[in-house]
Amino acid sequence: MLVTNKVEPMIQRALGILAVVFVATAPNTLIAAPRHTGIRGETWIYRGPPPPPGPYTQPVVRIFPVSASITILSARTGLQVARIQSDADGAFEIPLKPGTYIVVPETLTDPWSLSDPPLSYTPDPIEVTVKGHDFTYPIIVYLFPFPSVSAP
Repeated sequence: MLVTNKVEPMIQRALGILAVVFVATAPNTLIAAPRHTGIRGETWIYRGPPPPPGPYTQPVVRIFPVSASITILSARTGLQVARIQSDADGAFEIPLKPGTYIVVPETLTDPWSLSDPPLSYTPDPIEVTVKGHDFTYPIIVYLFPFPSVSAP
């Protein structure tokens, strides 16, 4: 009986320390991130020429959804709060607490490039503000010249 009484508080104390360590090291997105608040966006490939000058010319443009990696940084601290991958339809969603974030698209290699080395593109980071009970909708566009190859 005496051993049980001494061991039980030690186990409770160890579990308490582990809980504090987990909460201290968990990403901000895991701690109290509301389900209906965050970032919901899309990633696209834009294939076409730069827009020509003049009001009457219409360039041939093709737009495709694309799966891409995205890093989310806290605008306040610059620390990474999440890393996500958009799906094959280009859609991504992550619940986040209200605040200001930087959406950082990673470099994407043109899947239809015939160049050696293949063409790649990195869109500029996008600063977004997430408000309570709402989603912010950034659209990330990868620009590739046309034609490199006819896409399916």
